[in-house]
Amino acid sequence: MAYPGNIFQVMIGCPADAEKDLQIILDCISDWNIANSSPRQAAILPLHWRTNLLPQFGKSSQEVINKTLLAEADVLVVLFWNRIGSATREDISGTVEEIKKHSSTGKPTFIYFSLDISEANWVDAAQLESLKSFKKDIRDISTYIEYNNPEELRRVFTRHLTQLFNQLSDATVAPERDAQFAPLTPAAIELLTSAALSAAGRIAWLRSAQGDIFQTTDAHNDPDSQRDTARFVAGLEQLLERELVRRLSDAVYLVTEKGYNLADYIAKNPSL
Repeated sequence: MAYPGNIFQVMIGCPADAEKDLQIILDCISDWNIANSSPRQAAILPLHWRTNLLPQFGKSSQEVINKTLLAEADVLVVLFWNRIGSATREDISGTVEEIKKHSSTGKPTFIYFSLDISEANWVDAAQLESLKSFKKDIRDISTYIEYNNPEELRRVFTRHLTQLFNQLSDATVAPERDAQFAPLTPAAIELLTSAALSAAGRIAWLRSAQGDIFQTTDAHNDPDSQRDTARFVAGLEQLLERELVRRLSDAVYLVTEKGYNLADYIAKNPSL
């Protein structure tokens, strides 16, 4: 059964070597959703470039990550092991660039350093030295966590998730964040998921003297009353406000990348 809920987007950033623990973070998020999505009417949507990034010609990978993933993220989670990462046009690594850009907005940034030596068969000395230097630079301006093995990361990050989303759900959240995380209505969810499943990825709002029809190519919603029409109109307006769809014309609306990401996540988590 569908119900309105708050969607929080968490981006995960890490150099390639630290991806060994990426699945730990994803599993923790999945466990949080299973335990909390129904009673809290909230869900966490993980974002990572391997699963969420669309290729674009004419822009660097980091530019695309910054504009399509980082800009949408409410929280940034960063993992480091023995590498600082590859340099970008703006900083010593893409991961460091993400940390600086995200933290400058005032949004939460969680940084974790792995001390695990069990799999460290070969270490790039220059990369390790750059990482140590970065770690020293941020020591006085941030709080970070060191962990010795995947299970320790699992325990720590699970606790941090609970603490963080208790804060984000608190009544003292600023009005603009309340608006940002306003629950999607059932009508909005129905329109989005149906449109995302269709080949064209669009919603058509067909208006006539006989009444309004909201069509998503492969299916359509024919409201039985003016009250039903108002529900779907409000749902479409909410999708526009949240940038889950974009207006192609007064009658046609296309699902955005952000909309596809959310629709995919809803499909994979039908209990939400």
